[in-house]
Amino acid sequence: MVLLVPNLMPFKAGRGESGQREDHEDRAVRRARSRLRQLILAAKADHLLTLTYRENVTEYRQACADLTRFNRHVRTHLPDWVYVAVAERQERGAWHWHLAVVGRQDVTLLRSCWRHVVGEGNIDVQQPKRGRSRRLAIVRYLGKYLAKGFEQGHCELNGHRYRASLNIEVPGEHLTIPDHLRGEVSAYVIGQLRQRSGSVGFVWVDQQNLAGWACSWE
Repeated sequence: MVLLVPNLMPFKAGRGESGQREDHEDRAVRRARSRLRQLILAAKADHLLTLTYRENVTEYRQACADLTRFNRHVRTHLPDWVYVAVAERQERGAWHWHLAVVGRQDVTLLRSCWRHVVGEGNIDVQQPKRGRSRRLAIVRYLGKYLAKGFEQGHCELNGHRYRASLNIEVPGEHLTIPDHLRGEVSAYVIGQLRQRSGSVGFVWVDQQNLAGWACSWE
């Protein structure tokens, strides 16, 4: 379950014109990683898939278009296909994709679909190392590449930092904070989440705006 607190005073700045750009980008990183975490855990992803090119594909838009075509092709064979993807740029400048996927994969089928789109290319499917939580390991793994993309400035400000299936439903509930508790937003949300689920797994609070979220995952 995820409890979300709406931002009552949205802040808007010109695209790339704010004097506090670094602070805004830091918040963007945290928001993107938070959403990535929600999607991976909600999808119950437990395997990793890597899509690579043989050619030196350096255009991000092309890489995104190829991923879209690949997933459409896969879904003609696997209608319930679910993925969460983050791009990484190699030292040679070529893009490749890291995907969180669900369950054991038909490697032959996926390789055929990828090569149908890009010609020469390859895939690698692996299960994360055993540990307390494979899904959290995947969250950390993809989150690392997501943050790396921000640091290297591969995407435009407010641009898409990840891709995901549209059929992933993140369980959640929106809350309206009572007026007399507006000064205790974090405590109120955590208390409500604990009341509903018994435990709290993660909390994020925006320090400058009345916004944030808290979650608890099984």
